[in-house]
Amino acid sequence: MLPAMDAEAAFKAARRAIGSESALNRVSNIHFDGYVMAEDSGRRARLKVIFKKPHLSWMQISSENFVEEIVANRFEGFFRRTDRETGEAKTQVIPARAVSRMHNLAWLHLHFYSSPGKRLGKAVSKGFAEMHGRLCHKVRIQFPANLWSDLYFEKESGVHFAMQDDNGLLRVLSGRIETSGIRFPEKITVFEEGRETRHMVFEKITVNQPVNARIFEFPTDS
Repeated sequence: MLPAMDAEAAFKAARRAIGSESALNRVSNIHFDGYVMAEDSGRRARLKVIFKKPHLSWMQISSENFVEEIVANRFEGFFRRTDRETGEAKTQVIPARAVSRMHNLAWLHLHFYSSPGKRLGKAVSKGFAEMHGRLCHKVRIQFPANLWSDLYFEKESGVHFAMQDDNGLLRVLSGRIETSGIRFPEKITVFEEGRETRHMVFEKITVNQPVNARIFEFPTDS
């Protein structure tokens, strides 16, 4: 078997697989609109996600009874649940380590494996590895605070196929939606301890749409 390419070469191949350099470099924010479904209960909820450079994230999950927001701004993160019937809202602060993981995930989505500057400690090739029946090139990205993400790129196509974080959460990407010259995954399936727990399906993806900066602010009524 041929030796695996180095991390930088794998990143370049992954970028070529999803879009041109000009299209990728133009991105300042990404909006995902779809739904999330829990595997055990089969319950489905509307899902909206916004990533905004440099590494901000906002997620809204709307179910029959609640609207939930999971937010990471530049300095902190919070979880907010609003009861649809009563309007009562409760807010919780997200621990710093979890906020850092949210920052890292947003960075990965927004920068498309480009040179991250101070955000990235190092990227190291881990050779070839099989992931869900596919031979992939595995690259570990080491973030500050001893956090890391293993990215799996298909050997033949270079496409980003899966990602596993230091907390064990595995995301497998599938399908394609093309918008603004960029090919995004249509579905993300989440595994915890080897068991599929939920999946997210995106029905619409847009880039560089107006973003109200207030959605990232910690609620003043908390």
